[in-house]
Formats: sequence, C-alpha cells, structure tokens
Amino acid sequence: MLGIWAHPDDESYLSAGLMARTIEAGDRVTLVTLTDGEGGFGDDDPRSFGQRSQLRRRELTAAMARIGVSDIRLLGLPDGGVADHDGDHLVAVLADIIRKERPEVIMTFGPDGITGHADHVATWRVATRAWLAAGRGDLRYAVHTTDWLAEWRSVHDELGIWMTGEPAGADAASVVLRVDLDDRELARKRAVLGEHASQTTGISSLLGEDVYRRWIRCETFRRPTPADLAAALAPAAIGEIGPVMAGASS
Repeated sequence: MLGIWAHPDDESYLSAGLMARTIEAGDRVTLVTLTDGEGGFGDDDPRSFGQRSQLRRRELTAAMARIGVSDIRLLGLPDGGVADHDGDHLVAVLADIIRKERPEVIMTFGPDGITGHADHVATWRVATRAWLAAGRGDLRYAVHTTDWLAEWRSVHDELGIWMTGEPAGADAASVVLRVDLDDRELARKRAVLGEHASQTTGISSLLGEDVYRRWIRCETFRRPTPADLAAALAPAAIGEIGPVMAGASS
C-alpha cells in the first residue's frame, strides 16, 4: 500500500485503520507526505517555521511507529504551496516511487480534497497523474459518504471544518472499501492521532473524547471516475512553477 498525502496527520485521519490492517496482514506500507505541515499553527505560535516543521516530522514518525509504518518519504514542499511547484516534476517524482515500490493499492485524496484545502486538491491532481503515468496498482480516493456528512453536518458547521463548503460526498454505491474499526482498532487509531498532538488536541478537546472517537471510526474509499481522471489531466487552475524541493526520508 502506498499513501500519498499533503500534510502529516492526513494519513492518520483518513487511513490509519487501513494501514494498520495492511501491516497486520504482513504487507508493506509506504507513506509519501508532500509538506511538513508547518503552516498548521496559530498566528501566535512562537516557534519558527523550521521548528514547526521538525515538530510535525517527529509527530508523524511517532504516529506511524504506533502501527509499524517506517517507510516515510517527506518531500518538504512548503505548506500551502503544493500547487505552486512544478507539477510535471512532482508527478515524475511520485511516478518513480510507484514504479519502484510496485504498490497494489495507492491511497490519496479525491478531487474535493476532503476539506477543500488547496494542498489536498493539488495532491489529488499530482497523485492521480503519477498513477496514470506509472500504470501500476489500483488508485483509491478517501471520501466521506453522504450519510456520514448528514450525520455530522451540525458539528462541521459549528466547527467550520470545510474550507470551500461541504464536499458533495460519495453515495454508498460508489464506496469500494469501507473500514469500520472495532474497539481495539479504534483505540489504536486514537493513539496514532494522539501523536499528532499539535493538530489533534484542540479538536478532540472541543468535541469531547466519546464524540471524537465516533467521528474517526470509519474510513471509506472509492475508485476514480473517468471524469476525475480527465479533470486531473486538465491544466491546473493555479500555475505550477518552480522545482520540487529535495525529498528526505525518515
């Protein structure tokens, strides 16, 4: 399994349960994270961007250690700037990883980026293009179902979760993989997210522990549609310029 995500903690919220099951089944997981997530702090945070990057890298490593994922590729793109980098070069970097690692399944965002975050949407685009270029494995998009969105709509509205409005969601018929975590798996996923303390402590405290656990319990995925693939191959709305930064593995 190969996961391609924008920020540390994306992988944990959207696929920690699936990654853990994959590892327990004796299979490998490779994680590619495009940015360090250094922008995910309040304006009053006293740390430099370099210190924030290092903190989030440490959190990611600790989180993945909880489920046995050690192959972590951090590409070091600026948080908030994935779409501003050379799309073709980044696609080539990701396609090369796919060819070398030969994953059976590749997990990433769908076109809505779950929350509408520009980095998430840009990650969908380059990951999809890389998959098409490499011609290897089955691509799956992390999604929320329409039923799940309806269940949690009042909470999301109160918290202001969505950056560009609520995603359309996926109907049940389009979901090809649904991971409903049992109590043991949920406790493990909660521990994984707990390692991302700089990002998860606030929202878990705000929701309350019982509600937070229900909120993270299910992971769902769908296949890309022909329209998704055509959109990924179309010119990006934001100009993609500049070289990708050198990757670092941890």
